[in-house]
Amino acid sequence: MSFTPVDISATISKQTGRSHNDNALAFCVDERYLPYALFAAEQFITLHPNLPCDICICLPDISKVPEKFKNQKIRFIELSINGIDTLPVGRLSLAAYYRLFLPQVFEDTYEYIIYLDADTYINKAFYRDMIGHIKGFSSDFCVAAAADIMELKFRSSFKNKQSIVDSYVKSYHESEHIYRNSGVLVFHTKNYVKEDVLFRVFNYALENASSLQCHDQSALNRVLLNDIALLPFDFNWQINKLTYKFTDVVDPYIIHFISDNKPWMTDNKYTVK
Repeated sequence: MSFTPVDISATISKQTGRSHNDNALAFCVDERYLPYALFAAEQFITLHPNLPCDICICLPDISKVPEKFKNQKIRFIELSINGIDTLPVGRLSLAAYYRLFLPQVFEDTYEYIIYLDADTYINKAFYRDMIGHIKGFSSDFCVAAAADIMELKFRSSFKNKQSIVDSYVKSYHESEHIYRNSGVLVFHTKNYVKEDVLFRVFNYALENASSLQCHDQSALNRVLLNDIALLPFDFNWQINKLTYKFTDVVDPYIIHFISDNKPWMTDNKYTVK
């Protein structure tokens, strides 16, 4: 079984505001993660007062957005997604797959879309440096992402220690691929659409649903392999025991609270009361 263009689709059913810039910062959330996306969006606005790009929060039901946030600085986009109900989600929601539709939905609106998970903390202004970095990529790149924390775990583990993580990451190394984390992505919209990435990823996700350890992230890595451009890790500084103690020294642009290391679940210096 495989997807074809008539099997999956994404359309904007409702929206607030309109586009003002050539690029966008985007979040894709459900009602549960909406407050955290709003927090990160407000961080971006504070750190980038001249707003170099649009801010879009995409979600299944725009009525869940509190009225006080429906202003001109954040675009709220209600997406109607069809054809993905059978995909695995684990602890996630189907909204986790929405990010893969962003280039299709905004192909004629934005050149680059910077996607952030809602469990990110914007530590300092990053937009200018990130755009400057991706300008150095090959002109045909579709997606850019930083290495996943599993890569650091793999490279720091003892040689005689074998784990499920080690085996999983090693399988990508056989294709000379550094496994990427999808919590921070940069899409080149037209290249993404031209290379039919959306349907290739969903074909793989459906056909290999039982073996997708990290769902859409794994499918994206498998389909693109060496075709994903590499972002520096400090644009997606994933917090765990290995990285937490170095955070102040590195001073990364974006901190990503992976797994259960959420600032709203644990008592740490990033918790806002």
